[in-house]
This record gives sequence, C-alpha cells and structure tokens, in this order.
Amino acid sequence: MKGMLHLILATPGSSAYKYLFSAIEPNASNKSLILCPKDGATQDATISNFWEWDDKDFKFTIARETEFEEWILFLSNDLQVADQIEATLRLLALYPDLSLGRVLVFLDSEKLAEKQDLYLWLDGCSHFADAICYTNRKNTNSKHIQDCINRYSSMRYPLETYVLNNKTLPISSLLNPVARRISHVFDPLDLLDKNESIESDPYLERHANGERVRKIPLIFSRSG
Repeated sequence: MKGMLHLILATPGSSAYKYLFSAIEPNASNKSLILCPKDGATQDATISNFWEWDDKDFKFTIARETEFEEWILFLSNDLQVADQIEATLRLLALYPDLSLGRVLVFLDSEKLAEKQDLYLWLDGCSHFADAICYTNRKNTNSKHIQDCINRYSSMRYPLETYVLNNKTLPISSLLNPVARRISHVFDPLDLLDKNESIESDPYLERHANGERVRKIPLIFSRSG
C-alpha cells in the first residue's frame, strides 16, 4: 500500500458513504478506494470493498496489480475507536509509503437531539478528527448544529466544520491533508515533545489492568 489514507467515523444515517462515493467515483483518475467494515452496518449495493477485524488489526485483500493513490477507510461503530486508531498506526508503520491524510467525522444532525450521550462519543472522535461534517440539516436541528459548532470552538478544537447539502461535496477541501486535529498520535515521533507519547494520549492511555483511562462509548453499536 502507498499513497494517502483517510479515516471516516460516521454515525448511522449520516450518508457518509453516499457523499464520498458520489464525489469520488465520477473521477476515475483519482484512483481512490473506499473500504467499509464487513459487519452489516450498511447494505449499500455499490460497496464492493470491505475489511474485517482480525483480533486487533484491519484485514482486507486488494489485487496486487491494482494501484491506488487514496484509501478511504470507514471505521466500525461496533469496535472501540481507540482500538481502530491503534490498528491504523500499525497499518501506517507496516507500509512506509502510506501516509495519513484526513480523519473525518460524518454526523447525522438529527442525532444531536436524539442521543443524550452523543457528546461522550463525539468528544472522543473529535479529539482525533480534522473536521466534522454535519448532514441532514433541517430548520428543526439548525440550533443543535450551531450549539455543537460553538462547543468545539469554545474548547479551542482546531477542527474544521462543514454543513453539507445534497448538491455538492467540497471533496478537495475535505481531503486536503492538512492536519487540524488535537491528538498527536499520528505525528512523526521526532516532532513530539519529550513528555508526549502515543501511549499517553488521553483516549489511548491505559490503566495497569489494560483498561482505557478514557473510553469512547459504543453508542451506535448494533449490539448496544
């Protein structure tokens, strides 16, 4: 594998795959590949490339003769986000010619009012993310969207904000590989301060018993 790897965290109903597929597919010269979890989370008939979870790593098979410049990897809502972030770090270490581009959160705006514990999940995801993409905006949820935007602005999160419509997707801006995330786990080790490490990241850090110090809840898990 070589090229640029983008990670997608998406709530149910966010239409993240539809947005990305429609923006990328018409331009075959991009040589982009979308990989989705093979866990039944989506039944979109256009999806043909899947990954499976092999104990602690992503497992997928791509024809050796196929070359892609961009890899868009959808994370699973049935697995711990932190575990998948660590699996991504191992994937990047395994393929030196593969670099991380963007980490994007696609959020169905209706969930802002429906899920009382949404921010427990969203705070953790936003810690690793470069941008939040709000979909399904309506007059009834516009205040919730603005409240969410204001929340991360007041917390000094550098991430970008996109309120998407059904007409266009600013794909070049979304996948622009300029980091806007708080987490430093994807930074080169030689750029980290001496008191920083991957293991000390607030959402990757573990207690002596192996449990995460701060957990990102599986609020969208099908078994939850």
